Amino acid sequence: MTTITALPDPPSRSDAPATFVSKANAFVAALIGLVTQINTVAGEMVASAAAAAASALAAMASAGAAGTSEINAAASAAASAAAAGSAVYNAGTAYSFPTTVIGSDGAAYRCLGSLISGDNPVTSVTGMWLRILVFPHVMIAVTASAGLSVGRMMGNTTVTNTGAGAEVIHSLPAGFVSAKVRFVVDTAQYVQAKAAGSEVIKYLGASTAGGGYVRSNVPGTAWDLEWVAGGYWAVTSLLGPLKGDE
Repeated sequence: MTTITALPDPPSRSDAPATFVSKANAFVAALIGLVTQINTVAGEMVASAAAAAASALAAMASAGAAGTSEINAAASAAASAAAAGSAVYNAGTAYSFPTTVIGSDGAAYRCLGSLISGDNPVTSVTGMWLRILVFPHVMIAVTASAGLSVGRMMGNTTVTNTGAGAEVIHSLPAGFVSAKVRFVVDTAQYVQAKAAGSEVIKYLGASTAGGGYVRSNVPGTAWDLEWVAGGYWAVTSLLGPLKGDE
């Protein structure tokens, strides 16, 4: 901040004529510089006030963004909890509030009505469905054999066997449109994907028997398994060795 220079002593009527003239000349000359300094300080004060206001607004925006992030995270967690275990939408089933289903687009929808059937939530314009979640991508380590939930089959999950001490068998749900999951072998134990009922898994030009499986125990092996409209599971990408129905 610019410092305003003090003015010299002003002339006084009691001064001798020569002293009066000398002081008057110095005082008037100093006023010219004073005007310049005052204008400079005024500009600096305006700029400082603007910077302070901008800083305050930025702090408010940052706080608001943090709050929004927390709210969104909480909403996402709540939606995830609500959608856990949800079934894929079936046009022949009647749904009522607060049931949630998984649509063909991979999102979860909550029914807002009563005994709603034949109203696809993805394309519905009735207002009877609320889209509550698009599943975020997650990586999960599974160390014990279990069934894979529909919610894990929306193309949003990578399943590893990190820390497993034995073969891990993943029982697939019945195939449905848009179902997809990725398997990664991290520990030198078998990771197995097993089809349900009479469904088959096609891989590397081969096919398992109905209810068959594919598996690998080579660390670093990864494969995507996807339900195909033709009515079977297909390994759509593969890195490393994979065997079926050994």
